[in-house]
Amino acid sequence: EIISFSEKSEEFAAINSRVLAISTDSHHTHLAWSRTSRKDGGVGQLNIPLVADTSKKISAAYGVLVTDEEDEMFGAALRGLFIIDP
Repeated sequence: EIISFSEKSEEFAAINSRVLAISTDSHHTHLAWSRTSRKDGGVGQLNIPLVADTSKKISAAYGVLVTDEEDEMFGAALRGLFIIDP
């Protein structure tokens, strides 16, 4: 998904839109992903920002953070796609 959105970044810009990728991994992990080629399982160079939500505040604010302590996914951030129109 990240790679597909990155490859379409100019098309989004043409309609006055921006794409951000947000993950709960650290910026160190993001750097490793971007330094690893796509053929080797990384994301390579991206044309969109990759934001580190290590505090999980963004995930919680958008309702994708599992907060039920009895859920086996407790503490994980689920995938989400949001279109925000300010």
